[in-house]
Amino acid sequence: MVLYESPNLDPVIKLEWNKQDPNWLATFNVDSNKVILLDVRVMSSPAAELDCSGNVTGMAWAPHSSCHICSISDDARALIWDVSSVPSPITGAIREYKAKDELAQVKWNPAHTGWISLASKDMLEVL
Repeated sequence: MVLYESPNLDPVIKLEWNKQDPNWLATFNVDSNKVILLDVRVMSSPAAELDCSGNVTGMAWAPHSSCHICSISDDARALIWDVSSVPSPITGAIREYKAKDELAQVKWNPAHTGWISLASKDMLEVL
């Protein structure tokens, strides 16, 4: 069963299951500025796309919420999105953070849900 295939057959880089709702999966393609949200109950097309400011380098679902996801990109931005309105279009992030360098990894703390850690070239930040 194929759930998603990129329109240009670009490689899929990372997958992330929603920790609160097992029907939702997030992914992104190589050299893309979009996080793609997939609902496994609807296999024809993405449920939503999140337009990031740079090429996506990572994402993490909130461990405490089924409708919040953080994306990071090569322009050093971390964006927190509220996707509770899907299938309506998501018009923008609800929070934004600008780091010093390109962001490489994001993790949401499972015990302290207000903390997000971001890794860049030579730095680890906790927000």
